[in-house]
Amino acid sequence: MRIGLDAWIIQDGNYPDFSVGDVRCFALEFYAKNFSIRGEGVSRCTLRKGCDYDLSARITFKKDNLTVIDFGHLAYSEQGIAADVGVWIDGDFFVGIDPFMYSENWERSPNIPKIKCEWRIDRIFRQTTPLIEEKPRYFVRDETRFSEIEIDRTNAWEDDNGNASYALECSKVGAV
Repeated sequence: MRIGLDAWIIQDGNYPDFSVGDVRCFALEFYAKNFSIRGEGVSRCTLRKGCDYDLSARITFKKDNLTVIDFGHLAYSEQGIAADVGVWIDGDFFVGIDPFMYSENWERSPNIPKIKCEWRIDRIFRQTTPLIEEKPRYFVRDETRFSEIEIDRTNAWEDDNGNASYALECSKVGAV
């Protein structure tokens, strides 16, 4: 499974840099870019590029703005998904490491699903996709020119002048 990680998550002190071979404990966060709601479905997780997936997932939990889905792995979002527990959502999703919201805001709350797992870092990729200025002083990756290189470890403070985006290719070791 490829899991996204931006340098700022490490820079904020939420995790130390990652190296190939590490075993780390973290929850998965998802961001629904474009999706539809269905009454039933079958779990699907097909990599598009980077850490973007074509997913079909069942909503397993909701509370306030927290939504937990199951697509073969459990992941959360604070995106405010307007769908009920038990329905399926299909579409284009980004899957990344929990920046801090689950660990700090939800993990210790009563009745919140435990979704942290141990993951072995098998490979690491750093995006080399050029940044473009979308509006003054706001830069985004030019996804029409997607590219990446394989590296042995992250260096959040130096890679891409501290603006790196990584893809961690991971194997699930087990639940925590």
